[in-house]
Amino acid sequence: GIYSMKFAVEVNIMEKYKGSITREQFLFFETRTVARLLSDGMTPVEIQSEILENNLFQFPTERMVDNICRACLRRLNALDDKYLISVIGSASVSVAKQVNLYAMMRENGIVHDFMVTSKKYIYLKVFQKSFLTLFSVVID
Repeated sequence: GIYSMKFAVEVNIMEKYKGSITREQFLFFETRTVARLLSDGMTPVEIQSEILENNLFQFPTERMVDNICRACLRRLNALDDKYLISVIGSASVSVAKQVNLYAMMRENGIVHDFMVTSKKYIYLKVFQKSFLTLFSVVID
């Protein structure tokens, strides 16, 4: 990925079926916070420290904050694109949520397979079309 995380194992894109999705879920606002900090030039270690010190996620325990922060960093790292990370951090909520979903699909095989092989496939086609339109400069 584009951001090295000394405390995290390198993530294989779309690693098949990790159970972590049940506790991590969408995490939009947390991922948006981390994306903003990354876009501001902070390192993953600095981000983790900032989030813990200022309780930016409002979770009850440091362990939970640490786990969620790592999940957000993994998800953003899976994008492997600084522009898309900045979109999550600063674009409108609806656009940023689409890119967050794309990041989830890149980071977790079960999310990818669900979107592609289930009845959500129709939504994915619409998503791909709007995503390609919104980010054609990046994808080309």
